[in-house]
Amino acid sequence: DLGAEKFFNIVCRHGIKPDIVVLVVSIRALKWHGGMSLEDIKKRRKSIRALKKGREDSEKHIENIQLFGLPLGIAWNRFSGDRDEEIDIVEKFAEQHDIPFAVADVYTQGGEGGIELAGKIIDTIYNRKPRFRFLYDLDMDVKEKIETIAKKIYGAGRVVYSVTAEDDIRIIKKLALTNLPICMAKTPYSLTDDPSKRGRPKNFKITIKEIRISAGAGFLVPITGKITTMPGLPAKPAAEKIDVKNGKIVGVK
Repeated sequence: DLGAEKFFNIVCRHGIKPDIVVLVVSIRALKWHGGMSLEDIKKRRKSIRALKKGREDSEKHIENIQLFGLPLGIAWNRFSGDRDEEIDIVEKFAEQHDIPFAVADVYTQGGEGGIELAGKIIDTIYNRKPRFRFLYDLDMDVKEKIETIAKKIYGAGRVVYSVTAEDDIRIIKKLALTNLPICMAKTPYSLTDDPSKRGRPKNFKITIKEIRISAGAGFLVPITGKITTMPGLPAKPAAEKIDVKNGKIVGVK
């Protein structure tokens, strides 16, 4: 709902057309979205109920990929504590959706642990042709583009704008930058703008606090919920002045 959507709607407008998407799932992520506590996940406790419930989140990601007209495969990112019973549940889930599935065990087996996945992805590329399409047109209104992402990708019911965001939209229109794509700043821990809401919430509210203009990069950045963004570096970062001379660190005040 974040990286892939941005890649498709922003990067791919510069002549890139993907052939396939690999959706990576893990036991930890599925159980987390199924309501299991982080403590129990770390202890590798078994919960088939949480695992099955967590598939709802994966199902939404599958739907999102299909919105862009792309075939996909599911890769199970295997860890040492994963149980075969748990893997079987996800494999059957993939079969129900007619999606190729493979266990990726590259952490313990290196390259050999990814051979099955690579084979299935190559086979899918040759047998399922992509029909890539963008989620929105650039000439759409700024709010319309934001709400298309919020409702179709996240599953939101409505989008509300702060006074600051409304002012930002007026400035964007005045600067004739309404045709730029959207780069949403949202928590990666939830489909909503609230990191505590797991699984697949529906018909929730997305709040746009402000909209920043990244004119050089070529996109608009709506800031949602309580998300914080990384500070940008100046033309001459302070790190360039830091060094070690005669065994002493210099350039740090």
